[in-house]
Amino acid sequence: MKNSNIATIAGKEFYRFFHDKGLIFSLVFPALLLYVIYSLVIPGFVSQSETTKQPATLYAVNIPRELEGQINELPCELVAGGDAELSAYREKLSENEDAVLLVFPADFSAQVAAYDAANGKAAPNVELYYKSVSASGDRLHTQILAILDSYESSMSNKFDVDRDGVGDLSSEKDVSGQIFSQLLPMLLLIFLFTGCMSFAPDSIAGEKERGTMATMLVTPIHRYEIVVGKILAFSVIAVLSGALTFVAVAASLPNLIGSAGNTSLNFTGYAAGDYGLLFLVILSTALLMISLVSLISACAKTTKEAASMVSPLMVVVMLIAFSTMAGNGAAATGKLLYCIPIYSSVQAMTGIFAYHYSAWNVALCVITNLVYSGLVVLGVAKLFSNERVMFGK
Repeated sequence: MKNSNIATIAGKEFYRFFHDKGLIFSLVFPALLLYVIYSLVIPGFVSQSETTKQPATLYAVNIPRELEGQINELPCELVAGGDAELSAYREKLSENEDAVLLVFPADFSAQVAAYDAANGKAAPNVELYYKSVSASGDRLHTQILAILDSYESSMSNKFDVDRDGVGDLSSEKDVSGQIFSQLLPMLLLIFLFTGCMSFAPDSIAGEKERGTMATMLVTPIHRYEIVVGKILAFSVIAVLSGALTFVAVAASLPNLIGSAGNTSLNFTGYAAGDYGLLFLVILSTALLMISLVSLISACAKTTKEAASMVSPLMVVVMLIAFSTMAGNGAAATGKLLYCIPIYSSVQAMTGIFAYHYSAWNVALCVITNLVYSGLVVLGVAKLFSNERVMFGK
């Protein structure tokens, strides 16, 4: 296999793509449209998933007898204790995102009974801590507030809840990571695939339909070189499409979220290593996608037939892409999940954007993508060597 022949084939594809105004428009327009919609059309939109992975955990300290029944009925895993367990509960709260910490004073009932608003002293305070980035934790926090508000009303406002307003322990980084991890992997995956579909079927099935493929196949160039050259060129263009999408979303999100009163969203929390891993995931995913689309296109006789045959794969990719919206911005931890084609890429990108990932899992995703891509490329090369497939009418 000669590198010069591969470069020639790749250069031919680049020339064809970048000298076709229609193809360039199909590359730039989706990202431009996305920026306009997110910046101008629907400002204030923030996606919040209502799907939870598991019930939240409630760490409760010094639960008064009057509220035991209502708190025990809450749909959560209740862990109750006294002041001695408070330090341990605080530590567990920092480790468990889907948790709420409820702290009553040790002599809460006595303090409430003795409280007199006329003396000007502060009312007994109930501490309530949670992380708003957790859907289950936020829901449990709301339910606890309802119980406390009802009880407080019956006691003529004899105590306060979260007087200092520091109950939400989610940092700006947590909030940004959750939004990015739900939105960006979905958009990157969709636009990577649509970018592949915009030119790969025409470059393979289209050339078969026009007869130019037959001319290329009778040249002295090895058919493996033709396949590798085309797929390498396709992958670069697909990554470019994904990069444009990423830039459009990154530029539009501050306007989108800022109009809703949250101006803390930014990408400054990501290190160079995070971007490097993200690039490897995008590159390997684009290579796998373009290989799959090329394999299907090689089986088709016309561009129209290729687009029709690729449609089922598009449906699968879309379903996997939207799976990010069903979670809470958290990536999977099982290593086997990072061996599933396409889905592993979504999980790896989700973890990177959420600031919580295993480098080994990301590496496993990239390696398996490359292995799958190599196997598919071999399949495409086999099809190119099949005279009946390439020249059949």
